[in-house]
Amino acid sequence: MKTKPIRVLQLNTNRSNHVCHTLLNDYINRFDIILMTEPWWDRIGGGNTGPVSHHAWSPILPVGTVNAGQRPRVLAYTKRSRTDFTVTLRSDVAQDLDIQVLDVHQHPNPTTTLVNIYSQPRSSSTVIRRRADAAKRLRSLPLPRDNPVIISGDWNNICKK
Repeated sequence: MKTKPIRVLQLNTNRSNHVCHTLLNDYINRFDIILMTEPWWDRIGGGNTGPVSHHAWSPILPVGTVNAGQRPRVLAYTKRSRTDFTVTLRSDVAQDLDIQVLDVHQHPNPTTTLVNIYSQPRSSSTVIRRRADAAKRLRSLPLPRDNPVIISGDWNNICKK
């Protein structure tokens, strides 16, 4: 069985509603998965807080619930019309607003793990900077060793010890 390539885009949207909408509208025929860092997150219909919504895309949050006053700094969208692959949030590997681990499975190919990371300090405070260093947290995650892993996003000092 021949499979169709899965096209992935990663972009920092700088918390822009306009940029998020533009990506979802203009790239609907060019990509199948969109990984965002600094996605727009604010009030949507009915007063709830959440990401940009689009009929052709399904958002995947990095955690099951985003508490009031918090915002994810990573987010993924998958195209609803592509039914030949599945994307699963690996909340058993990371429950983090700054790191999203996704498994992409398309038979007969091996599962590929996508890691979307945003690792910029949330504050100039040393204590908060240490706690917010997602790059350090990433190094301790139990990522697969037998299947492909793709790490993408915005990060500082990912290779430094």
